[in-house]
Amino acid sequence: MMRFPDLADIIKRELGESAAKRVLNAICRDAAGEQVYIPARPSDPELLPTDTVKTIRRRHAVSRSTAYNWINKYRL
Repeated sequence: MMRFPDLADIIKRELGESAAKRVLNAICRDAAGEQVYIPARPSDPELLPTDTVKTIRRRHAVSRSTAYNWINKYRL
């Protein structure tokens, strides 16, 4: 389980000390006591109309069932 100091270390590493301090203060002020789910991927995968299960598996390094699910979920 990730704790707030672990998250703070990640934010400091990415943003620098001063920007991280502002972000962490805002999190404490606006969301104290909350729990957050952090997904494995930051956003939905980009699928092309020509993508197949094989191309999705190769490009995103996911299982066959995940590739099938993505095709069904994200295709129009």
